[in-house]
Amino acid sequence: MSIYFPDQGFHQGYRHIVGPENSPLKFISFGRLQLTAEGQPYKGHSGGNEVVLDILTGLADVTVTSGGRTHHFERIGGRESVLDGRPTLVVIPPQSEYSVKAVSAMLDIAVSAAPAPIGGEPAVIGPNDSGTRLVGKGNYQREVHEGTVGTGKAARLMVGETVGKGGSWSSYPPHKHDEARPGEVPQEEVYFYRVIPQQGFGVQVLYDAPGRPDGRDAAFMIHDGDTMVLDHGYHPVVSAPGYRVFYVWALYAEADVYGAWTDDPRHAWVKEA
Repeated sequence: MSIYFPDQGFHQGYRHIVGPENSPLKFISFGRLQLTAEGQPYKGHSGGNEVVLDILTGLADVTVTSGGRTHHFERIGGRESVLDGRPTLVVIPPQSEYSVKAVSAMLDIAVSAAPAPIGGEPAVIGPNDSGTRLVGKGNYQREVHEGTVGTGKAARLMVGETVGKGGSWSSYPPHKHDEARPGEVPQEEVYFYRVIPQQGFGVQVLYDAPGRPDGRDAAFMIHDGDTMVLDHGYHPVVSAPGYRVFYVWALYAEADVYGAWTDDPRHAWVKEA
């Protein structure tokens, strides 16, 4: 089972990238929806999953039929680049039909899904509906768009974005969320990366606390459009000088427990330095 999924280039329509069938994930499925002509449609069904659409770039009309009611969300999104402000996300409950229509010439959407209880209402989380924090300092400062976190709109999925600077670290000091203990709740996670400019690269580091039998101590070069599974361990990211690494993060737990993680005690002192 792989944890690293390299970019496969442009694909018209929806492309499933990773899920329980081809990775160590137990819950999250992740893919990318790309439409390249105004008016071009896509139709989907959430099944037993809660689905979160993160509109990376472009403008969309989204229609969701759930619980016998139809909801129309028109002309949402609108970013020209993932660096162009805060995201717009659509939360789709289980057992819902939904359609997406491109309102711009190019529409790019990150699609996260995971099991959730039946119920809930479709909702749009706009650029001003969730928090953005400047986290860290110096060469590990980054901007975190909290997306669904704290909005009460999603039942199980926590989806947001991190925007790093060139030649800087994020998800740092290294943290993990793979054990049930005070301050930490097990949560599996997926990162989907965009690198600006596109020819650049970054490095995803994955390592475990000492003594874990299936522990890792590895680093992966990441490029624009790559996806990584973070099923356990500490997972800091660094970008090459001159290039900015942006990533969508999708976390899964039985509640909105964003922040229930622990820092590597060997490096936590950096926060106070």
